[in-house]
Amino acid sequence: MPVFIQTYQDNRKTIGTHKFYGKVIEMGETLDLEAMATHIANHGSIWSIDIVRPVLMKMKDCMLEMLMDSKQVKLNGIGTFRINLTSTGAETEDKFSAADNVVGAHIRFRPEGCKGKDITSKTLLANNSVQKGKYKKA
Repeated sequence: MPVFIQTYQDNRKTIGTHKFYGKVIEMGETLDLEAMATHIANHGSIWSIDIVRPVLMKMKDCMLEMLMDSKQVKLNGIGTFRINLTSTGAETEDKFSAADNVVGAHIRFRPEGCKGKDITSKTLLANNSVQKGKYKKA
């Protein structure tokens, strides 16, 4: 199934040029824990939703705990999760501080078998798996 994108024009006056960019079209509603547990249970799983739901909840809690301890979390056969930071530069190493220079933290996912590339890399989006489309939310 492809990732659908639509274009938008950046009209901020601070940018100057008003170029067009792509953004993902979110198809339908976001799957919450209940919907994901139901989906897993309905995919020929031997476990019912009453088993799948608490396992996913515990996994989420434990993954966040490990990620916040600066550990990567590898789920064999699925992929690896890690924390990625966005920061602004400082003139010297001594002038760099987490409070002033770190502007964002993100959880990144690297699917198993993607040879070190993150899910955001173009290698994952190769072979026409990204298509321009139109989608109107209901």
